[in-house]
Amino acid sequence: MLSHRSLRQLRGADHYMTLFVIAGALNITLIPFATSMLAHGYAHPDFWVGVEAVSVVILVGNVLSALSTRYAHRRGLLKDAANSRRHVAMVIWYAVLTLAIVAVIIARFAPLVALSFIVIIRISAVLPLSSDRRGLPGDIS
Repeated sequence: MLSHRSLRQLRGADHYMTLFVIAGALNITLIPFATSMLAHGYAHPDFWVGVEAVSVVILVGNVLSALSTRYAHRRGLLKDAANSRRHVAMVIWYAVLTLAIVAVIIARFAPLVALSFIVIIRISAVLPLSSDRRGLPGDIS
């Protein structure tokens, strides 16, 4: 859902944007393995390893997403480059990145807190955006 949402905002893609998309897709393939580690470690002393794995995968995905969006904005690849809400979106993005970094750091010492940060990040990522409605940039007619 998130990758489709990101790609809908693009006007086009150059070589480096394509590499960002491929890197994001490769990162997505790690989610089942990290989730499996999390599930198998539950109620065991090494539960934090699964939380750490999930946290790292989510952090890498968020970093790639932030870098690709910033790159697309600077190269003029976005459909709506003059977005007045861009500042608010970037503040939210940096808050999410901060939560993901904190989750990676504290997973060893407080795995349930780190996992709660990851759950908050994932829930916030699937909330509907105004760009999900028809008639806005990125819609396919």
